Amino acid sequence: MEKIKAIYIKFFDQSETLFYRLEEVKISISGSNAEVRGRYQVTQKLKNQQTEKLWRGNLRWELVKKDGTLKITVLDYQHEKSP
Repeated sequence: MEKIKAIYIKFFDQSETLFYRLEEVKISISGSNAEVRGRYQVTQKLKNQQTEKLWRGNLRWELVKKDGTLKITVLDYQHEKSP
């Protein structure tokens, strides 16, 4: 978990701006579980550079309702294009 956290901290620290966009979102609900599928696009402008990076692809989230709140149990991002 600490390695994942470090990756995200570095990603955000390198960013001047970030834009996250979801499209074609579909939600399936079954009992206390939900599945979200769709497409995402992240545009990152790096600090002190004119460069922008683009990530996009399919996503899948699985959620479960526990104690009245939704908890994410699975995050699945399938990149089509990496910088």
